[in-house]
Amino acid sequence: MILFAVNIRIANSLKLLIKLVKEDTFKIIYAQFFPRGADSSQYAHYIFNTFDPDHTGGITFTDFVVGLSVLARGTAHDKLRWAFSLYDLNGDGVITKDELERIVSSVYDLMGRSLEVKNSVREEGATREHVDRVFQVTEN
Repeated sequence: MILFAVNIRIANSLKLLIKLVKEDTFKIIYAQFFPRGADSSQYAHYIFNTFDPDHTGGITFTDFVVGLSVLARGTAHDKLRWAFSLYDLNGDGVITKDELERIVSSVYDLMGRSLEVKNSVREEGATREHVDRVFQVTEN
């Protein structure tokens, strides 16, 4: 009887390890860390994709812990590789202006109203100008 109970506990633990968190659920959880008026949806999508490198549509507890471990305890190289995978949206090994613009735009959305009150960064073309400046610096 004791062995049976232990096996049930092990089976339940394994279910927790393989249980998937879908992207919509991840976005809801992620949104709780940002102020009202902020739109974290697109950035959460990009973060979710870094935790789901196999593109299964869900992340396991193990996927999440491995991702957090890289960010918290990984080497500088590991952290840079993770950040690169965040910006390289299509996974082709190159960060294009379009990809950088999409990430920068999603970061502006994260800042919500607080950014708009400070200045007019969200004006038409401001995101593209910011990205162009980044590319000018890296090309020189």
